[in-house]
Amino acid sequence: MNLKQEIQEIEYDFPYHYLPQLINNQVVPGQELNWAGEYLLSLLSVERCIKHLKLYNILDIGCGDGRLVNEMSLKFPNSVFTGIDYSERAISLARSMSKSNNSSFKLVDLNKKNNLKDKYDLVTSIEVLEHIPVELAQDFFYSNVSMVRKNGYLLIIVPHKNKKLTAKHEQHFSTKDMLDIVNGCKRKLEIIEFKYFDNSGKIFEFFRRLVKNKIYTLNFIWKLLLNRQITLNDEKEKKCGRMFCLIKCY
Repeated sequence: MNLKQEIQEIEYDFPYHYLPQLINNQVVPGQELNWAGEYLLSLLSVERCIKHLKLYNILDIGCGDGRLVNEMSLKFPNSVFTGIDYSERAISLARSMSKSNNSSFKLVDLNKKNNLKDKYDLVTSIEVLEHIPVELAQDFFYSNVSMVRKNGYLLIIVPHKNKKLTAKHEQHFSTKDMLDIVNGCKRKLEIIEFKYFDNSGKIFEFFRRLVKNKIYTLNFIWKLLLNRQITLNDEKEKKCGRMFCLIKCY
């Protein structure tokens, strides 16, 4: 485990991805992390993707403490969800937070031998690729693709280069970077959609401070902005904070 991985491991003393919590689509006041709104946008994007494509068998790579798998398995009881991570601590947290019968978690390090034999309708990699050393990123991407069944989908969300590199990240990405990685794969792939999240600029910071803080949460504004997803068009990539990339695998 390298230094950047150790930083991530220390953070799994607590299942921090579960903040803030939503009850009946209302944010629970007093639960605040600076980037929590960003992660909720990721969850919403995955939920809409599963609903639109009517997917059954879903794998979440780098599941961490399991919030995505655990929440989606409750919302889609007729689908099956699997989460994998190299961190024993994270997998332990994910299992302890599980409340469904259609979800499971496995200890797997994709940088080593992959013992997973199943193929999935959808593979998600939500803010994972930035943790992979630059020289291993292409191979890691291919290992993601290899677990997608024929005509299935890979969904990747990564921080954009517009955002400052953090201590636990190896690199951030632009659209060109993602295209280079996709085009470097031997399997036939088609990018279905690029989407840009405007959470690195003043709009999102204003939203975070005004709508949600330790004192109160304005849920009606929260819902309005969440439904709009704070997305940008291609011409405004330079203002975005993260990228959503949906890829079809043939």
